[in-house]
Amino acid sequence: MEKIMCITLVNRALSHLRLTSYSLLLFTLMLLTSCGTDEEPKVVHIDKAVFSIEDQKAFGNNLQKVFLNSPSLFKPLDRDVYSQIYSHLQSTFQTLTQTIDVENRDEFDWELTILEDDDRLMAFSAPGGKFFVYTGLLKYLSGEHELVALMAHEMYYSDAQEAMEVLIDEFKSVPFLLGDIFLGNEIEEAKDVAEYMRDFTYAPVQVDAGDQYALEIICPFQYNPGGLSQLVERSSESINVDWIEKRTGTVDRIQKLILSQSSCGNLEDDPTFSQRYEVLINTLP
Repeated sequence: MEKIMCITLVNRALSHLRLTSYSLLLFTLMLLTSCGTDEEPKVVHIDKAVFSIEDQKAFGNNLQKVFLNSPSLFKPLDRDVYSQIYSHLQSTFQTLTQTIDVENRDEFDWELTILEDDDRLMAFSAPGGKFFVYTGLLKYLSGEHELVALMAHEMYYSDAQEAMEVLIDEFKSVPFLLGDIFLGNEIEEAKDVAEYMRDFTYAPVQVDAGDQYALEIICPFQYNPGGLSQLVERSSESINVDWIEKRTGTVDRIQKLILSQSSCGNLEDDPTFSQRYEVLINTLP
């Protein structure tokens, strides 16, 4: 990173200080530290603590705009044209986010976006409570119980700030990328950050933590809590599912899920949920 580029970003950050939180000042100081006299200055340190909860919300909102404003790359489904499925999925997602086990339930802007690609069976979260799911995975799910399990699992990565940590770890050597997204500056490289977030593979220990987090959220509801274990088991025996490949838990993942879900009580499938989900899926392109 050339020194002039570093100074430019510092100037951008300083110009926004009156509009953002104190943690942006820390981020600016980090950049100033990196703007040394060396020929190729390096960032001395950056971690998720630099981005406060409020900053992560702002970052997530701006990263979501990258997905929405790149139709040829991510193909976001039109919210007005497909208002029926958007309304139901957002309402379901919002209900899950407001449970007591969600630490940042009131701090983040929890929002769902559907991306159109029937060949991509994937869902992922971004910082600040943003959740994205592809039509391919929505059509693959067997019912609403699997959908809520998927949503709750992905919520973990936002709520536990794992998603922010992922981006910081990957792009800490080029902090101007994260800085520009945080500040809402339109840069072409932001698409690279968005694609990295979509395609990231979490470690098995993180996936297991997401599973337990999801079950704690789902248990009080009337949904069959076995949605996640059924999805994992069914996917391991059939076609390649992108989400399963990038969310591979420890070797005894299914056994752990079955053991944990047994304490929830209701293990029966309610046909009402499955029928309602089928109707919604039929509204997709």
